[in-house]
Amino acid sequence: MTVLRVATYNIHKGVQWLGPARRLEIHNIGHAVEQLDADVICLQEGRKLHRREERYFTRWPELPQAEFLCPEGYAAVYQTNATTRHGEHGNALLSRYAPGVTRNTEHVFGLQVPAGTPVRLNPREHSAWKWLPWRAAADASFSPSNAEAILLLPQFAR
Repeated sequence: MTVLRVATYNIHKGVQWLGPARRLEIHNIGHAVEQLDADVICLQEGRKLHRREERYFTRWPELPQAEFLCPEGYAAVYQTNATTRHGEHGNALLSRYAPGVTRNTEHVFGLQVPAGTPVRLNPREHSAWKWLPWRAAADASFSPSNAEAILLLPQFAR
């Protein structure tokens, strides 16, 4: 069974509180969004621009908030819901899948390495690894297209 993980987050325009006590939270929100590790992240009350906040906060991002919060490898789609005197705000969708994509194509390649070769992982992408025979690897694959690609590997073995 394929699972689609969806998260929703009201980012309150990247700012906490009102008036002179308000503080910029967009950078902390960015860390939180990365930790969600969801396939689709729905953001409410994001800003594309806000001239007054840009002047008030020295660390206000130069990018629109949806793009600023978009994890590497995700696509961002934003729509304005309300326009104000100083800017606007709206909703965003951050997705591991680009808009309109319904299927991906795996590019199959194989690499034979000597037994005992150390494995180094990018911690932003993977937390563990395990060597498996190719059929077991295909069975263990979360992605149907990855499983199909793994099953093609014996064609390339010498």
